[in-house]
Amino acid sequence: MGAFNGCLAMKKPGTALTPRTAAPVDNSADALYAQIHDVLQQARRQAKRSINQTMVQAYWQVGKLIVEHEQGGEDRAAYGANTLQLLADRLGQEFGRGFSAPNLRNFRQFFLTYTQEEICYTPCSELGWSHFRLLMRVADPAARQWYAREAVSQTWSVAALDRQISTLSPSITSACSPARTRQL
Repeated sequence: MGAFNGCLAMKKPGTALTPRTAAPVDNSADALYAQIHDVLQQARRQAKRSINQTMVQAYWQVGKLIVEHEQGGEDRAAYGANTLQLLADRLGQEFGRGFSAPNLRNFRQFFLTYTQEEICYTPCSELGWSHFRLLMRVADPAARQWYAREAVSQTWSVAALDRQISTLSPSITSACSPARTRQL
């Protein structure tokens, strides 16, 4: 699948599975169990993160395909809502509810809002689809980047990100505006 341009094949440093607990000195079954438990828990977390990142990249690609189809090589789209609904019906039958017409519009907006580099090679790559859906509602690109960086560095859940956007949005937007940035 060359559509992802190698983005999925990139292995991040520090992803080796190693137990956090020290090697069992007394060879007790409890110490061995604790080490195995740590390795398996790490593997589960990494697998979940990998699946989430892969789906985010797939949603971006779906958005790209929709935009390219809508535009048909033109600079502007002759948008047909009927096409999205027909597509949603077909995809929904095979892949489930996640491919409704509103979700397809979200995928389209995702492609228009983010570059492939942003979702693959920046801290944004650590965010899940639900985070991106919230971030796309932030109109100001600088504020959106700030929220994305903070969500990653502070390990905000989706609920925490939503709360931050709801309570900080006006102050962050003004703090991130180009005029304000030049003054700092």
